[in-house]
Amino acid sequence: MKLRNHITALAIVFSACSVSAQEKDFGTLSGSLESNTIYYRNDSTINAIAPKDKIGSNNYLKLDYRYGAFSAGLQYEAYLPPLVGYSTSLEGNEVVHRYASYNSDFLSFTVGNFYEQFGSGLIFRAYEERSLGVNNSLDGVSIKVKPTEYLQIKALWGKQRKDLTVGKSNIRGADAEFSISQLLLPESPVNISLGGSWVRKYQDYTGPIADYPTSIDAFAGRAQIDYAAYSIYGEYVYKKADPEFINKYNYNKGKAILIQQSLTLNGLGLGLNLRRLENIDFRSDRDERGSANTLNFLPALTRQHKYQLASLHPYSTQAASEIGGQLDLFYSFKKGSAIGGATGLKVSANASVYYNLARNSNGTYKTFGIGDTLLFQDLNIEIEKKLNSKIRFSISYINQQYNKGVITGDGKGMVKSHIAVADVLYKFSPTISLRTEISELWGVKGEDDWTQLLAELSFAPKWSIFTSDLVQHRENKVHYYNTGVSYTYSTTKISASFGRNKEGLQCVGGMCRYVPAYSGFSLSVISSF
Repeated sequence: MKLRNHITALAIVFSACSVSAQEKDFGTLSGSLESNTIYYRNDSTINAIAPKDKIGSNNYLKLDYRYGAFSAGLQYEAYLPPLVGYSTSLEGNEVVHRYASYNSDFLSFTVGNFYEQFGSGLIFRAYEERSLGVNNSLDGVSIKVKPTEYLQIKALWGKQRKDLTVGKSNIRGADAEFSISQLLLPESPVNISLGGSWVRKYQDYTGPIADYPTSIDAFAGRAQIDYAAYSIYGEYVYKKADPEFINKYNYNKGKAILIQQSLTLNGLGLGLNLRRLENIDFRSDRDERGSANTLNFLPALTRQHKYQLASLHPYSTQAASEIGGQLDLFYSFKKGSAIGGATGLKVSANASVYYNLARNSNGTYKTFGIGDTLLFQDLNIEIEKKLNSKIRFSISYINQQYNKGVITGDGKGMVKSHIAVADVLYKFSPTISLRTEISELWGVKGEDDWTQLLAELSFAPKWSIFTSDLVQHRENKVHYYNTGVSYTYSTTKISASFGRNKEGLQCVGGMCRYVPAYSGFSLSVISSF
């Protein structure tokens, strides 16, 4: 009955908005529909056990209506039940996101559910990433004021989403960003901006510990300088004592430092990210774990590989103790040059390394001390070349060290591997192309050898067919095969596939969730209007 009532309400809203949208000057309606369903089967070869009802289904319907400076919308979600790897607490269906907003050059405000970010997100970020099962929006009020071109102020308060409802904590925050250059040096080629943030969470406590902290404050300051092709950004976060499950309920303060630099010249791109984290996990519920109810955004600052074998052991940020960074280098050799040849050549290299923090004699962490435990190292290079109008290829080499014992807690120690990838695209015609990929992983320590084979045939703009096989080279080889097809019509895409999926971390933008091994048939529908 509850599901039927929700669907009826959505239909009424949709019909009313559609009628209004058809009338002149009555605003516009937009929306999207996403449905992901998997039929699971037992597969003893990969230790995949199907859930009792064999099916998982995640569904999202989003509607937005806009009229002038005003907008409103809602999002309906149904997990019937949730896909394997998502929280079982999501099971059910609700209108989980509804809002009304007003936006002008001077003032913007939202009542209801909203997303927001302060600075880089190191102190606060409310966002949605469906593929990871993350939606930590706030339900409350958000206000933004921009009195001048050089000053913007944000304020917010509300409760954070928790599964299909909201948590018990109250979240408050404010952020300000000030452009020194626009105020004092409007004609200068140098752009300098400063920013500051404050976030407080309040969570009631009824336990036996006296003076247990219930209001936790975090503060952040940031600065950015841009000059010609060079940019540097720095941010510092301080968090008061916040005993929670993740830090084993200790009373240590939290600190974070982030420095990002980039340089762009003719054909050259250079980026350097450095980060130090100390007890900086920050979430609205002190007893949560995993990625649930996080208030800040701590992605892994490593290369986000597009190939499966290179992503077999993705790094997971260690909020308790981490220091390190990554260096990105990109260079494009021009057409007609000795190395670039007739069609040019692109080379990209990346190096990332992270250690634990070194301690002082009294047990506290050193400010910039590098510890003796390597957490992760990734050294990689990729070369891309277009041979002619029909053939384009890329080759990659990746060397990784992954401290599985520390990162996952399974006690298996360091995993070392070499990975090589060859990726070739051949165009038969402007609309028909074939992409093939072969990847090989040589396990040096703590890992088997693997081979990945993939072929994808595309008939643009509508059809795409793929087949792949991920082979684990043990005494009895294990094949993680997959084959599928997708069809796109206008703004709707339908995808279907069948096969096996290896257990492990699924990552998007440096954030990950654990997915157990599963086998079965999947169907996905994504549409916008």
